Amino acid sequence: MKLLILLFLTVWTLIASAQSSEGTQFFHGTWEEALQEAKTQRKPLFVDIWATWCGPCKRLGTEVLPQQKVGEFFNEHFICYKLQTDPQDKAEKKFVNELSNKYHVKALPTLIWVDDNGDLLHFTTGYQEADELIEQGRIALDPARRSGALVNKWNAGDRSFDTGMGYFSIFTDNVQEFETFFHALPAEQKCDSNLLILMEWRMRLPASSDVYDYVATHWEDIYGRLPQADTWKNFLLQCLDKRLETAVADGQAFQQVCTRWRNYRLPFTEWGIDKFLCIHSMRAKDYTDGYRRAEEMMNRYGGNDLWFMVSVLYTLFDQLQEGQLPANVRRPVLIEWTERFISESHPWNADETRVLCYVVVGDEAKARAKARAAKDAQPNNAVGQQTKEYIDYLLSPLKPEK
Repeated sequence: MKLLILLFLTVWTLIASAQSSEGTQFFHGTWEEALQEAKTQRKPLFVDIWATWCGPCKRLGTEVLPQQKVGEFFNEHFICYKLQTDPQDKAEKKFVNELSNKYHVKALPTLIWVDDNGDLLHFTTGYQEADELIEQGRIALDPARRSGALVNKWNAGDRSFDTGMGYFSIFTDNVQEFETFFHALPAEQKCDSNLLILMEWRMRLPASSDVYDYVATHWEDIYGRLPQADTWKNFLLQCLDKRLETAVADGQAFQQVCTRWRNYRLPFTEWGIDKFLCIHSMRAKDYTDGYRRAEEMMNRYGGNDLWFMVSVLYTLFDQLQEGQLPANVRRPVLIEWTERFISESHPWNADETRVLCYVVVGDEAKARAKARAAKDAQPNNAVGQQTKEYIDYLLSPLKPEK
């Protein structure tokens, strides 16, 4: 009997040890049951909101959440729950959409922490490495630092920078409220790089937002002098693109947009207008005009101003994927222009750009050779894996290798 008990205890210890090293353990059941489990165990509920089509979601689920140190932290402090945004069941999908709206889910993966009543405690988005995720979990446990506390402060009238950043990272649709907040900030906080990231990637301000006009009118005295001036430049160029797109069908309205932006006296306005007209012609399948404009830009600009070539390549790539790119417009001159762009601008993704170019031109052998070399050069980590997947995506219009 003692031998059997000893054997039982040994096996149980091994099972428990194996379970503790399996990483994050997720509760299986309905949303209401998960909230009840959180109430029973007196723990917050951690929710991984994901979709089957989302690459970063899959990496988080297969590379980070299964790690032992992540599991040890999350299993101790939270009831963990997965919420799939694209289930097959219609009733379940309707419920998930309601929850996504409730918690302002705009990007995937979204990670939220709620109390046992379902009230938001903390919120973050995007793929995160193990230590970053654990830190977010620690923030969720800290009433003074978590997003929910900042929302409460905002609703109580606190309009400080940190409170606003936390509030608008969740309530990304409150554009008018954000504009009021932005204009009330002191000049130095209007230049904060984290604020720019929030505006560009979380809120995605509409083209009509007067925040763009503020940045444009203060380019010479403030934004053009910042170390991250190129990033603010891209922010304004995206707005110019949007405004030109809305006006392109009306010649008078188009000229009004151009005149307004020329009056800002930005050093890159003409480049932005030229680039828009080039890409617009390509998208409209007026390739004669598109290539003419591209050649004029190659002759007119140089150095860092040749980045428009990436947009040209992607426009043609999208049409190739859709089966709408005629063979006679896949011109070899794109290779010459791409190589000049790479030699003068030194882009960080030069290898991928070459793959993209050869795919568009139709040189399958060189596209595959460049792709193999680029993939072999990638580091063995999450970023390297993501780059490899991106390179495979660039090769997708080609016929499968035999």
